[in-house]
Amino acid sequence: IEAPGPDHNRLDWGTKMEPLLLEQAAADLRLDVKTNRQADGSQIYLRRGLLGCSRDADIYDPQRGPGALETKCCFDYKILMQEWDGGKTPPRQHEIQLQQQMYVGDGVMPYQWGQIALWCGGDMTYFDRKPMLDLWETFEREAEQFFADVKAGKEPAPFGSPIELPLLKQLFDKPTGEIVNAVGIRAA
Repeated sequence: IEAPGPDHNRLDWGTKMEPLLLEQAAADLRLDVKTNRQADGSQIYLRRGLLGCSRDADIYDPQRGPGALETKCCFDYKILMQEWDGGKTPPRQHEIQLQQQMYVGDGVMPYQWGQIALWCGGDMTYFDRKPMLDLWETFEREAEQFFADVKAGKEPAPFGSPIELPLLKQLFDKPTGEIVNAVGIRAA
């Protein structure tokens, strides 16, 4: 079941553009790309152990074997500059998403590489990724703890898991000493 999306139509446009981006990635990278999208628009969900994913496509390189391919559309140069470091680095949430897809792999074996394909303003940028094994170990450990807690009937903390705090701090870090109120006006 697809989760409800935002009210704006950028997500819709991203989904509509996905086949074109996959086609362009196959041409630019000169690799085989197989979409994960089915005729009805759904994606195949794969599981390896306790973790699973759906991804935009599988990609195949004769030297490296199978990999995961995730496409992203950026419709705003401000977002490109702020969140993608001007197109030099993918945002952490996209890196984590691709790492999860690589970890799941084909459902039996993980993939040893992946690509994030970014489209912005008619330009494609590619981010070649290798496994982050320490992150994969965290995936495994946290999934085991989560399912053990569910089995034991232990409810999670209402404001998130402490393991999320370092990542949230990196994603939404504010300079030390700065206070931001609820409407975004900076206070002294």
